[in-house]
Amino acid sequence: MTLPYPTLPGDVDRAVADDHAAVLRLLEHLETGSGYRRTLADQLIRRCSLIFAGMDQVILPELQRHSDYAGPVTTAGALATAGPGAAVEPVSPPRGGPSTIAPDVIVPAAPRPIATILDEVRAGQHASKERLAVLDAAEPGEPEFEQALLRLIEGTRVHVAQIEGELLPALRGAGADVQALGRDYYEARRSAPAHVNPDGAGPSRLVAAVTSVFDGLLGDKSSERDELLATDASGLLDHDAQLVVDAYARLEPRSPDLLTPAEARQQPTFRNVVSAPVPDPAERRTIDGVPVVVFRPAGVEATLPVVVFAHGGGGVVGVAENTTAQALCDQLDCVVLSVDYRLAPEHPFPAGHDDVRAVLEWALANAADLGGDPLQVVAAGESMGANMVASACLAMPPGLRPVAQLLITPVTTASQDTASMLDSADAALLDRPAIDWFLMHLFADPADALDPRFALLDAPAQTLAAAPPTHVITADRDPLRDQGELFAARLAEAGVPATVSRYPGVPHTFFGLGADVQASVQAQLDTAELLRPHLA
Repeated sequence: MTLPYPTLPGDVDRAVADDHAAVLRLLEHLETGSGYRRTLADQLIRRCSLIFAGMDQVILPELQRHSDYAGPVTTAGALATAGPGAAVEPVSPPRGGPSTIAPDVIVPAAPRPIATILDEVRAGQHASKERLAVLDAAEPGEPEFEQALLRLIEGTRVHVAQIEGELLPALRGAGADVQALGRDYYEARRSAPAHVNPDGAGPSRLVAAVTSVFDGLLGDKSSERDELLATDASGLLDHDAQLVVDAYARLEPRSPDLLTPAEARQQPTFRNVVSAPVPDPAERRTIDGVPVVVFRPAGVEATLPVVVFAHGGGGVVGVAENTTAQALCDQLDCVVLSVDYRLAPEHPFPAGHDDVRAVLEWALANAADLGGDPLQVVAAGESMGANMVASACLAMPPGLRPVAQLLITPVTTASQDTASMLDSADAALLDRPAIDWFLMHLFADPADALDPRFALLDAPAQTLAAAPPTHVITADRDPLRDQGELFAARLAEAGVPATVSRYPGVPHTFFGLGADVQASVQAQLDTAELLRPHLA
């Protein structure tokens, strides 16, 4: 299920749809019996508790205020262009019926009063809470667990379709400030309880019976179960990646969408669990006012190729001194200028993009000052850093262009309409709610998500034709997978030599994991082999 109209980062309906996508994917894993079902159930319970907190504290009370509204009937074009939080004038369906309405008009078969929808949503939410309480108390394979799961799957699909097809469009149609509500929704999620408690008149007899039997066991099991809440329990990771992600989960990191940016920057990283060497930069310097961390191969005095690298972290977290920069230095025997660009929200878009562009332009003209060859400059980036370097390459003045660019698990659009945004909506390390959290902090104005410096996937072919030869790396278990591959296809259509390598069974941030994950080692070796011809 997807919303029938476009949204921007931070919009409340987008935030709810992100949560729904993750919940539906967890239910698919549980339904097929794949993965680690106890952990999947615990993750499902936790995610549903976040949704219920946001619905109960923010969305349902706001809709109650608009209970006299009889929509929703709005144009998709108006929703796309009116801007975040703008009221959209409802339109009435013509007498000819739905078949006479233009394709961009959203008209439910029979628009109903919000009060009616609210009653049904509350009833569905209460039923979901009861079934989740059973999943919390019982164990996979037990009749109570399996029966509650089947009923939950059926009910949730109907519930989500109703919320996204009727309730959320009604919220927009009634003129609600979707950006302000989005902020309130995220705040409510941060204070959500860890478990779901049935509300209303009390739990049903089934819930009461099951929970009373298992209450004594839950206390002993809860800490062990909570240990792996942050892992990927889908069974879709390969053995090496699963071990690393499990080890990281035992550090009990919190998802960024439950934190402030300052708190997110204090979270543990993979450095705490992998054996990759600690990055060892040769020096730190400033280039055109931008701090840069410089990596050099040990014991090499010759003039070397140069890689201008931008780290990942959504433009909000992350450091220039990281394992991917070190790996590129080691594998390519090159000088790496890892850009310590400004982070949002303190320095919103396009501050980080500007910093990366300034360092790349300097390197193309002045790399010799660092013992590098200005005719052998590669632009490389990871995740949001890949967006920054790709944008910078397209903005270089005439006569200045890197010999190649390397885009590792890149973000190229704020759009959510790809298959990987559904099949990896629940992925560990980067899921759909986390992506939207990064974007809402990156942009001071949500409409900046449409800025051509960021929305690279939508760039015209004549703009993309200025890009250097490009290699794109994607991870199979990554919601950004498809947009990276689509960007490579768009570059190829524009006449740019472009290659893609997708690595199965690995998460978004796999490239810098090193010797602990064979796919990481292979990706680094493959990258070096593909780039060396450009550095001859």
